[in-house]
Amino acid sequence: MRGYPHKKLPEEIGGLTNLKLLDFTSESVEEVPSTEIGKLSNLEELYMQCCWGSSVEGSEAVRAREEAKACFEQLIGLLDLHILKVFISDVNFMPSIVSRDPGWEKFDICIHRDWLIRRRQLDSSSSPVYSRVLTLDMSMDTLQKWFVDFVAKKTEKLQYIQCPDLCILTEYDLGKLHELKYLSVIRSDENLKELMSVTGIRNEPVFQNLEELHLDQLHSLEKLCVGELPTGSLINLRLLKVRRCHKLMNAFESNLLQRLQKLENLSCEVMDGLKYVFSSEGSELEQGTLPKLKEMRLDNLVNLIKIWNGPASFRIFDHVKVLVVLQCSKLKNIFTYDEADNLLNLEDLSVEACKDLERVIDASEEKVRSKIVLPKLKKLSLKNLSKLTRFYGSTGNATRDEDEENIEFPLLKYSDVQRCHSFNSPAKKKLDSMIPNSFIRNTCQTKISTIKRREEVWKGRRYGHQ
Repeated sequence: MRGYPHKKLPEEIGGLTNLKLLDFTSESVEEVPSTEIGKLSNLEELYMQCCWGSSVEGSEAVRAREEAKACFEQLIGLLDLHILKVFISDVNFMPSIVSRDPGWEKFDICIHRDWLIRRRQLDSSSSPVYSRVLTLDMSMDTLQKWFVDFVAKKTEKLQYIQCPDLCILTEYDLGKLHELKYLSVIRSDENLKELMSVTGIRNEPVFQNLEELHLDQLHSLEKLCVGELPTGSLINLRLLKVRRCHKLMNAFESNLLQRLQKLENLSCEVMDGLKYVFSSEGSELEQGTLPKLKEMRLDNLVNLIKIWNGPASFRIFDHVKVLVVLQCSKLKNIFTYDEADNLLNLEDLSVEACKDLERVIDASEEKVRSKIVLPKLKKLSLKNLSKLTRFYGSTGNATRDEDEENIEFPLLKYSDVQRCHSFNSPAKKKLDSMIPNSFIRNTCQTKISTIKRREEVWKGRRYGHQ
């Protein structure tokens, strides 16, 4: 019955007492006969991602709410029901008191007033990676206690979309979110200025099982963490993605960095206010910070001045294999000498459209003659870097070409340098000489073939041939 085209589900459905799976996911269904749902005593899987009760207003709204409550009470009474996927437009559609755990082993429940948001979850939340998914437009203190105890507490993937008055640590406490592995916060209100604010004394770790954290369009967010998170917090976080949080100036400060010991993938995208990706005011960090970080993407950070801001970089790039830097207009270099000297695992480096970038590695005059070796670099891409003059050099020593010879790429297999018109140093010549002849030949043949195809298409159009 998926895609059922009518407004009301037929009452005859209650006669299918041996039915084990029912799917009436549909944009049309608005009314579900509660008394009939309760008759499906053998039902094991129910998919009712539809817009039931969402379009009624006035006096009809009261009736729809009572009907929805009755429907939910019937669902909870289905003892064999183990898989539930449902859209709910109003939290009041659920009963206030439920005495027994419904026992849903797998669920995908979206409680949101906006039908378009609910509709988008059909594709995004159907991933088999997480079997217990909850999407909300409200905080935990708005939900019924039974729902928090029997559903939220078991949630693996939690998404807050357009949720007002959100305090993440309070949500963790109220929702008892100890099993949470994936957290997404999207388009919160202007009150969310600090994602995690630690007040008072906290002894127990928070989000200790969280593996992915996604933040998007939090337009008032100024700090990711204020205060000290207890030891063990975020200990399993592997992926962190921050997008369109325009008031965030220092993304990862020392109090948060020291908790991200298993972070593998970091992405910062489209943030106008970000000046530093990492920062530390003192020496409280230990060497080997972010020991598992393998991939990092910095994209469209138009005011980024430095990747690291502080007295020392604490070798944050030691284990990075892939680094992508795109459209970071104010960035003048990617690495300092000390950082580059520890790039022992970097395999893929892509830098593109950073209009103020002058060199990839910047060194002091004292260190610029020292050799830099990128022992595992296999792929290098430099594109649209109009001010790039040297790959490795010093601002105060920029005219000595011999300095450029102090860098080696022993395993480099692919080098792509395009529209870097000021990049004519010996390092550029070295990169050109290292490109295999087969790559040059294949690239030229591809371009020639493309030109020929375009000419054929043009001639065909001109003379009316296919």
